[in-house]
Order: sequence, then C-alpha cells, then structure tokens
Amino acid sequence: MAGPGAGNSLLVAEEDGEILAVGSVTDAGEITLNYVSPDARFRGVSRNMLAALEGRAAARGNAACRLTSTETARRFYQARGYSETGPPAGGFGPRDIRCRGFSSFEIIDFSR
Repeated sequence: MAGPGAGNSLLVAEEDGEILAVGSVTDAGEITLNYVSPDARFRGVSRNMLAALEGRAAARGNAACRLTSTETARRFYQARGYSETGPPAGGFGPRDIRCRGFSSFEIIDFSR
C-alpha cells in the first residue's frame, strides 16, 4: 500500500541552512509547486528548481510536464518552452500551461 505523498517528489533548495525554494512534481509529470522565496529571486533558483522538477519527471518516463501558472509566472514558463493550452482559469488568472517536450535534463543538487 502506498503511503501519503506516493507518486509525488518534493524538492527543497537550501543555502546555509535557509530554504530558498520548494518544488513538487507528480510521477505523471504535473508540476504542482515551484515556489521561490522573494529573497532568492533573480538568482537562478527558480530556473534550477524547474530543471530539477523536469528532470525528475523525465526520470519517471514523462516526455513533457504540465503545470498551472499564475499570471506573474507566465512569462517565466513561456521563456522556458512552455505554451498555453487553455484560457485563464479562476479569479486570479492561473493558466494551464504545457511543455511540448524536453530537450535536455539535469538534476540540480542544491546542497553546496
């Protein structure tokens, strides 16, 4: 019997004991979380976390990932090859976004 969280991977980025980011991806390739602390923004942490989440999904046999994005993060994902697959959903404008496929994979080890 599978326990709680089975089928999900939770990744944490930390630096000097401080959590910089948290991300989660299902075994089916759905990225359900990619949160970066405001103090860690614009340092490549979100980009590296996304690469690690995609790598985890690829290792589980997925050829693409799917996620729902906020309007704020929309350009970030589009710049990394994700495309919209539907209209905004909900009051705050999250969008269903899918990557057509991966070109390369790399699991990033955030511990230094």
